[in-house]
Amino acid sequence: MTTFQVLSGAGASSLRVLFQPGACIKAESDALISKTSNVELTAGMDGGGGGLLGGIFQAGCRLLQGESFFMQYLKCGAGQGEALLAASEIGDIKVLDLVPMIDGQQPEAAQGAVRGAVLVANGAFLCADSQIEMKSRCQSLSKGLFDGSGFVLMHCSGTGKVAINCMGSCIRYDLGPGESRHVDNGHLVAWTEAVKYS
Repeated sequence: MTTFQVLSGAGASSLRVLFQPGACIKAESDALISKTSNVELTAGMDGGGGGLLGGIFQAGCRLLQGESFFMQYLKCGAGQGEALLAASEIGDIKVLDLVPMIDGQQPEAAQGAVRGAVLVANGAFLCADSQIEMKSRCQSLSKGLFDGSGFVLMHCSGTGKVAINCMGSCIRYDLGPGESRHVDNGHLVAWTEAVKYS
């Protein structure tokens, strides 16, 4: 189990991850600032369960998303551990607590949890619990050209935490049924699959 704590600074945030023994996260390759000695650092490709070819394909798609080809894996050994991470760009960090949909139904979830999968824009991924499944998803030519989030998005699903980063402050809006909100190009960072946008 991990605990994510956003540490806000003057103009930039960092993320403290507290590990229980055996807990693991995956992170963008340049995200690590420091760690305790009992947290092991390795690198690899996250193939989303597709084997070697799936790993190479997903890693190539991450390059198109503005992310790195390889990911960092941080795993805690004996005792509790800690790691400090930050984005390469100055800005804010938001932690999303994902809860999957079960047979199209929304299970009971903690206050503020995100139900279902989340799509993350280019360069906005920072780190996630190891059990979060990450895949690349292409969007239409018109959306890729004009919405600022890029042609290839990161699709995050499962149960656990995902940390995203953005320029400026990350502000979350929970839209009600039929509610809409206008967001300027390049400022949409992450959204659930249920959100329709153009």
